[in-house]
Formats: sequence, structure tokens, C-alpha cells
Amino acid sequence: WYSIGGGALGLERHREGQPARYIPNTVDRRVRNLESYGGNVDKPGAVQRVFGAVDRLNRVADKLRDTNPIFDEIVEIVRDADRTGDRVAVYAPSKTIRAVLRRAIEDAVARLSSQTLSVVTSVKIRAIDSHDRLVFAGPQRPQEAGFYVHPRVDDVVVLTFDVEWASMVREHAEEYARSLKE
Repeated sequence: WYSIGGGALGLERHREGQPARYIPNTVDRRVRNLESYGGNVDKPGAVQRVFGAVDRLNRVADKLRDTNPIFDEIVEIVRDADRTGDRVAVYAPSKTIRAVLRRAIEDAVARLSSQTLSVVTSVKIRAIDSHDRLVFAGPQRPQEAGFYVHPRVDDVVVLTFDVEWASMVREHAEEYARSLKE
């Protein structure tokens, strides 16, 4: 298992004409929750602290939009595969994210061979043909652990922000394998 150190990821196009970036959607959700909460607090000191937290979270979100290690790593994996003639499948949890992610990768990798990249959803992943590598941006739900042990893929890569997620991914895959034996 490969980990660059994940959680819930969202895909966002943050400026017109700029490539899409993975950012934790939990930051945006927390900001909205704090703004809503701050608007309902009667004590001025508490409101100031709540909106101070909103400001700090917004700055974190801005930094994450400017630098995106998981997306950058996906692009590097695809570039390497394009250079070596390998085939890479990248998992996207929905059709909408699939379309945006595919376009973002194609924008980032100049002259990408049409044979190099497949971006697949949970429906399409079951039917992919032989690939050298399958890439996940973050751990998936336990019920999707079977994707980690895909029979037509040579290598599976799960990218996360936190190395602790790697043991959870391994545990989900092992549990899936045990369930097949039973």
C-alpha cells in the first residue's frame, strides 16, 4: 500500500480557467456551520471567537486550494505511466467528479495518450480491463474494499494525507479477503 499521508475529499474548480483541485470538503462544511452558528450567538465575545475560527479555516482552505499534494501525485503517476506506456485507472466516487477529474488530469498532462488513463466510478470499475495501476484518492468506504483487490490490476495505490489511514485500508482489504474465503 502506498500512502503520502485522507479523509473525505471533494473536487473543486476554484478559479475560472484553473485546474480542478482536491480539497477537503469538510473545511468548507465547517466554515458554513460556524458562520451559521456565529450568526445565532448572543454574546459578542463568543461571536468574535467563532468568526475568528471561520477566518482561520478559510485561510487553511485557501492554502489547500493553492497546493494539492494528492492531485499532484495523481498527475505524476499518470505522467509516469504515459512515459512508460502503462495504463492507469483513477477511481472517482461519482460521474460528476469523474468528468471533472478526467478533464483536470488531461489539462495537467500534456499530450496524454488516450490509452494511458481511465477514470472510473464504482459502476465502471468492475468492468475495467487490464491496467498496470489503480489509484484511489483517499480510503474508500469499507463496503468498497473489494476494489482494492481488483483482479485485473497489477498495483493499487491509495493516496492519503495521513499514514494512519494506510492501516485502515489494509484492514478493510483483509476483511474483504476473509469474507471471500468464508
